[in-house]
Amino acid sequence: MLKIKIKKELGQNFIIKKGIIKNIINIINIKKYDNIVEIGSGIGLITQKVLDITKNKIYSIEIDKELIKMLVNKFYFYSNYIFFQKDILKSDLSKIKNIRVIGNLPYHISVKILVKLIKYKKNIKDMHLMFQKEVSRRLSAKKGEKSWCGISVIIQYFCKVFKVLELSSDKFIPKPKVISTMIKLIPYKKKQLIVKDKKRFFYIVKKSFSKKRQTLQNNLKGLINISPKRRAKTLTIKEFVILTNTIIDLKDI
Repeated sequence: MLKIKIKKELGQNFIIKKGIIKNIINIINIKKYDNIVEIGSGIGLITQKVLDITKNKIYSIEIDKELIKMLVNKFYFYSNYIFFQKDILKSDLSKIKNIRVIGNLPYHISVKILVKLIKYKKNIKDMHLMFQKEVSRRLSAKKGEKSWCGISVIIQYFCKVFKVLELSSDKFIPKPKVISTMIKLIPYKKKQLIVKDKKRFFYIVKKSFSKKRQTLQNNLKGLINISPKRRAKTLTIKEFVILTNTIIDLKDI
């Protein structure tokens, strides 16, 4: 049994099975000189495995004061272990370069965390993050699929997305009510299509999917004249970029 108080309000679910942890470490494929940012280090079981491999920095971001105290006591003798008792949504990663991000995210804010991380994409080599299965479906969905939605378009504009591991609820303590999926995301360093204004791109994508059964002409009424037969789920990322840039060229929204 864990000797800590599990805080439901922080979305805490810990992976404690050694076989699963070993599998996760193998999937991430950590190298000796990787810089690691771990979001939600929990009780430090994955942290320990990472420290056993990398000789470079591991930045541990954990909001729970009780867990931070335990982690510091456990890893104080590692000179490359750097901890922050902080909310990841309020953290600044801009000064940490060439990083690999790992984490079992609190599911109620997992998408917010991912959108936050995207802001630092130039500093990130890749990310291995745990999501609720339904969220992972949306993140990795393809055009025309039922799960294809605004967040699919936005995240895949910035990153390649791969599903790499699925875990049933009995692999966690306490057991979540959902199946979990680990996603690997690799930020694009160079994009073939460049959107002229990211904020407008976000707005147009969100607006396009606001009422899935309606056509783009209805959802984007007043912005641009396009075929009334098209729906958001039929558009590719490339088409959303072209649509956004066309609207920007035509008028100020």
